[in-house]
Amino acid sequence: MIKHIFLSFIIITLSCKSQKNGVPETSPEAMTLLLNDDYSGVEESELHIIKDAPTLQKFFATINRFRKPGIPVPEVDFNKNTVLLYFAGKTPVGAQAQVFLREETDEQITLGIKKGDSKTAAIGTPFQLYIVPQTNKEIIFSEKQE
Repeated sequence: MIKHIFLSFIIITLSCKSQKNGVPETSPEAMTLLLNDDYSGVEESELHIIKDAPTLQKFFATINRFRKPGIPVPEVDFNKNTVLLYFAGKTPVGAQAQVFLREETDEQITLGIKKGDSKTAAIGTPFQLYIVPQTNKEIIFSEKQE
């Protein structure tokens, strides 16, 4: 029963339009925000490219070790998609960072970051999970602020 309530809550939260309003509209079909949360435990800003289910499972095992119940692992078709996992590092809670498509060429895709403002002194280690279509292009992350 509690499992069903929690699952319903997650589905409603992920489908809420307010969760997706902050994602820039540069290329909506190219990058979709699947999940974000204020605690990852990763203290430095990093971007990981996940191309298989075991790696995604390993990430969720790490962040769920202190959560009961844990965040469910989203189902991803890795034959068609790649997952981008962005860790914002130590950041004020509520200062939502956004990954966006900065530039795309025939050889590579460059992603950028827009950091939001927060009025709180509380510090978190947020993460965001994006899904992008599978590509042979090199994916580069530029931390230069927008």
